Amino acid sequence: MAPLTRYASSFLAGAAPRRISREESWDFAAEVDRFEESQDDDAEGMSYETERPRDNPVASGSKVGTILGLSWSQHGRSPQFLRSSGSRAGREVEDFAECLDRLYPRKEHEPETVYGNAFKLIRSYQTIAKNAVKRLRKEHAPKRQRLLSERWRRRAQEINEILEDNDTGFEEEDGDESGLDNVPDSTTTMEDLKRWEQEAQTWDLLALMLDLQYTKPGLDKIEEKAEKLRSIGEITLYTSEEKIWERFMVEDELAKERQTILSWLKRNAESSGKDIEIMVKQLEEGAERGNGLWAHGWLHTKEAIKAQKRLRAWPQVLDPGSPGIAKLHLNSSKNQQLVTQLDPDAATRQSRVLESQDEYFERAIWLACWEMLRRGKSWSQVREWCRERVEGWRSVSMRGGQAAWDRTADEKMGGALTRDTGLLGGPEDPSEATIPGDRSRALWRRTCFVLARKGGIDAYERAVYGILGGDLISVQKVCRTWDDLLFSHYNSLVLGQFDKYLQSNYPDRIPPSLDRKFGAFDSVQFHGEPQQVSRRLIDSLDTHDISSREARQPLKKIQGSIISQRFPEFVYRQGIAISKVANSVQRSKIIPTLRDAGSPNQSLPSVLGEEYVGNNDINALRVVVHALLIFQQLGLDISESPELVATENVIVAYIQYLSSTDKLDLVPLYASRLSKLRSELTLGRIMMDVTEHSERRRMVKLMQGLNISAEEVVKTQMGLLLTDLAREEEGNDTENPKEIGNNTGIPNQIAILEASADPHQMGQQIRLDFIADELSQVESTLISSFEWFLAVEGMWFETFHTGTRLYKRFLRRGRLAAARELLKRMPSSRISLEKTEYIIGKKVDIGIDAEDSDDEEGTAGKAGGPRATGDYNTLSPKQIRRMHEVLSTQAKSFIELEKLAVTLDTLQSWRLIADEKIQDRVERRGKLRHACHNVVVAVSPLLHEWLIYHSTDEEKIEFDEIRNMYLPEVVLAYNSVLHYTGCTASREILPQCLELSTLLAAGDSDVLSCFIKTKRLPELVEAFAQSSRAIIRANEIKGSKAGEEKRRAGNGETLEIWHVDPFSEIDPVRGW
Repeated sequence: MAPLTRYASSFLAGAAPRRISREESWDFAAEVDRFEESQDDDAEGMSYETERPRDNPVASGSKVGTILGLSWSQHGRSPQFLRSSGSRAGREVEDFAECLDRLYPRKEHEPETVYGNAFKLIRSYQTIAKNAVKRLRKEHAPKRQRLLSERWRRRAQEINEILEDNDTGFEEEDGDESGLDNVPDSTTTMEDLKRWEQEAQTWDLLALMLDLQYTKPGLDKIEEKAEKLRSIGEITLYTSEEKIWERFMVEDELAKERQTILSWLKRNAESSGKDIEIMVKQLEEGAERGNGLWAHGWLHTKEAIKAQKRLRAWPQVLDPGSPGIAKLHLNSSKNQQLVTQLDPDAATRQSRVLESQDEYFERAIWLACWEMLRRGKSWSQVREWCRERVEGWRSVSMRGGQAAWDRTADEKMGGALTRDTGLLGGPEDPSEATIPGDRSRALWRRTCFVLARKGGIDAYERAVYGILGGDLISVQKVCRTWDDLLFSHYNSLVLGQFDKYLQSNYPDRIPPSLDRKFGAFDSVQFHGEPQQVSRRLIDSLDTHDISSREARQPLKKIQGSIISQRFPEFVYRQGIAISKVANSVQRSKIIPTLRDAGSPNQSLPSVLGEEYVGNNDINALRVVVHALLIFQQLGLDISESPELVATENVIVAYIQYLSSTDKLDLVPLYASRLSKLRSELTLGRIMMDVTEHSERRRMVKLMQGLNISAEEVVKTQMGLLLTDLAREEEGNDTENPKEIGNNTGIPNQIAILEASADPHQMGQQIRLDFIADELSQVESTLISSFEWFLAVEGMWFETFHTGTRLYKRFLRRGRLAAARELLKRMPSSRISLEKTEYIIGKKVDIGIDAEDSDDEEGTAGKAGGPRATGDYNTLSPKQIRRMHEVLSTQAKSFIELEKLAVTLDTLQSWRLIADEKIQDRVERRGKLRHACHNVVVAVSPLLHEWLIYHSTDEEKIEFDEIRNMYLPEVVLAYNSVLHYTGCTASREILPQCLELSTLLAAGDSDVLSCFIKTKRLPELVEAFAQSSRAIIRANEIKGSKAGEEKRRAGNGETLEIWHVDPFSEIDPVRGW
């Protein structure tokens, strides 16, 4: 796994950068300008802002804002919450990426393959979620059991508290479950389980809706529909309503969509709902009848009736009009009259009540029936449950919901076709094929509607009949969740739509007299325009008292967008929200600052930062990203859309999350799904996190395997950082005084020397700290970015060209510490050895003289690099020399600037040695002579044709500026080194001062012109004059003794030729 790194900047957002010079921009500012201007011109309601928004949609302490803004990475470590969430989310993050890598197309494929892989992806994601649910249910089985029991206990308590009129709804059932999660050594919670259940449901919903919205390539939908209708056959007078329902589902696509959502809601209730057995146990306790006593019906009321009959010795049915009954036959509270008979309609017919325990029992059993219908249980399952409790009449009352099915008329109709077509469909078991049912259930549905509105003694009883009759109001009164409310609407819509279908196509099934005699709830008319129903429903749930809290949950937002077919719009709004969150505290460098003017559809409200699903659940962002990629795989194209930047913000935010949780290996996979420029910009920022060379090489291979141009990424990264540096310098000009020009017409100068009172220093000495130790964060990252060029094979010209620009930037601004760091980390020898192995098949240090590299005649094609094949194996010596010349020419400017950095570093080192307090004079002189020799070697290349050659006029101006800025000061410092070393360590070094003067005075010298331009020629003349006087005086005082061997300098120089008249005046100050 890639290491978590020390610095992570972020995507360049906000206003277009100030216009800076070409050298500063690395030719990149133009690309950023084009990127920003293209979005600014195209996007209505979206633009780049120059300043941070004043009204922060997220508090300044927002963790999510910190992730997206990347401000934490400047401190070298990600926050604790990110490290913990990364470890907890690690398994599924990698599993999702593996599935995406395996099934997402990297190149053109057959449309059928792409379509099939998209649905395989969804099922793979759903399998991951289901496995997580299975694992968490096993881990939290005891806690889950206690939680479900507690929820049913609370619900049973609510039943006891329901008023007789049952007009009030129920509160949300989400209680305080924190106590159940306080289990030692538990890394997950019940909330994790709930979230994974919702995610599994979300992937199931996405697969269902996409299957309806996108046609399989090559499939003729019209022909397929016609074939299905032919298989159903003609509808006759004797055809069952079940078969008409099947035809209805084929002909009406909107009804099929609504039925699909309805079936999904039923499955959700079954998969994540409470165990009915747990519910039964809780209700038995509430009814005060113990285990197994459900079969005794209204037990307490029955005992009261028997008591009255025994009191009067009446063998017949107790008559409510009998004398004394009204006063004596009361409930246990003595405030209401009890029923005198035990038939199901007794309470409503007699307007009397049951004993409180039996009322509880009545409501509880209707609650159980509601739960079974809500979960989509078949009539046979409901019947079996009621039969076990000797409540068969209840299943009989619901039996009208079973469509008649005749073997002769309906032919091959069976359970497989009817399992999910109605609330209580046709026979699921062939053995039940002879069970009679309703040929037309229209009358029965209307009867259920009347019972739902006017009958029953309990809200749950009315809700049961409301489900069967397509009512909305009675069902909503017992809804407790977002899913319940949505179920009530879709159940009503589907049944209402079916009735409309029957009236239009088979009017004999619903004669006009039936409509006149029995009313029904017209759900279709109630919900209005059919194509907008789903949108209005989802929006209404956001503000409903029961569901508003749940609707704010991230996964519910996602589900709502899928159901209402607004997922692309949802992603766009997420991108705007992400931008607001990321830029709420400080401007993010990875997420652009976007101004929202109400979204592309101006009728929609403005986006708030709180809408971002990752605020509370970063895993929801994972779901959004992978769902978006599936939409794109199926044909959603936003490449030319003004929504492109905002939509891609979602993927970029997830990429940053992966980076912050140390999953950099996965970053290229998701970056490859971005547009080309956004991919390069994002990777350019994120890959600053990788600091190890081996890791960089591996990341380059990952990018290349995903068809991402690693060359463009590293160049873009460098461009981003150069822009950052330009802005940093713009904001703090006083930090770089050496860059500030003057009004004298004299070129800027670097200050290496300072005044000195040391008699051996000619009045000047090298400053101890002329190369400051400070190195800005951007400069350090800039050099790290330059190291990325080594990880990409080839790019010889680009690498040295980039290095040249860095050296020019650092040197022209006097950033000597940055230049020295660049020299240390990226010397030309390292670059050459790394690059030439790939280019010519063997490692060569191009900085070494050509004659040292030409002795390998016939060996240039030896193994070692990927290019060492074919023609490279047969290169002639002349071709090898020519190749070396080309490579050397392209690296020339970099190497020459590097020589200046070497010289400056060597001068600094010499000063440090000169300041060392060494008692042993021999050791001190030896160190000084060695350090002086290093200075001579370093300075020599700068004294002849240094930075003379250039490729453009602009570069000539830049090189002249550097020469004028450094050469005069370096030459004077060089002469100072020779002078001091000659006076204190070895007088044979002093003649080199005269050699220097001779070299500069030569007709072909190009150095003297720098002194003239900078008006420092008098300083040079004075320095040489002092050196000459020092040579004469040193010879007079240290003259050779008789017989002493004459010491000579390296080139044979000796002080003897400077011997003058012994009566010359000795300088009393210098003592010579």
